[in-house]
Amino acid sequence: MAQDAPPPGSSGDDEPDQAAPPMGTMVIRTWTEPNQSPGFRARMTYSHSATAEPKTMYTVDPDEVLDAVRRWLLPHTGTPHQA
Repeated sequence: MAQDAPPPGSSGDDEPDQAAPPMGTMVIRTWTEPNQSPGFRARMTYSHSATAEPKTMYTVDPDEVLDAVRRWLLPHTGTPHQA
């Protein structure tokens, strides 16, 4: 279901004194290469702001994808990272 309003608990127009958090984008593409070991492949293209040059990372490790997403989300959450 599409919504135009921010999700509950997020800052919206009703809090004008707060600066908007930087906007970023992350795109993750995964695929399998059947004749390779391991067959898992992933490409992550991401940036931390709309004006930043995107960076690209490749991996064969699903855990590395999860770690990269956590690191990318950290500046957007405002909470300390817990390993």
